[in-house]
Amino acid sequence: MWFFCPFVANEDFIPELFRADALLFLYPPTGRVGVFSGKLFEYISTAKPIIAATVLNDVAAGLIMEYKVGHPVGFNDIEGIKRSFMEAASLWQNKVSLNVPVEKIHLLHRKNQWKNY
Repeated sequence: MWFFCPFVANEDFIPELFRADALLFLYPPTGRVGVFSGKLFEYISTAKPIIAATVLNDVAAGLIMEYKVGHPVGFNDIEGIKRSFMEAASLWQNKVSLNVPVEKIHLLHRKNQWKNY
């Protein structure tokens, strides 16, 4: 069963992410490249499958692939989005865990991100 969660206060957001079976990441082409969405770091830190419809040649898609949490598809790729949903459902149904490089996850935490600047 798919569940859409409406607005959640930030302090309640992280526990909700960890309760999810998969996460939806929508990042439309805006013309801005090289800009990370802060939520992406939180999504990846859950080690849950990410259904990502985004700009394929931008930083978000690269990070999702680097951390092995999904296979990003183009924002307007309807068939690709369908495949991503089916892949996430299959992982859930077969109780498959992602092979996420957990040793790198701590690098995504906000307290560590500011050190890079």
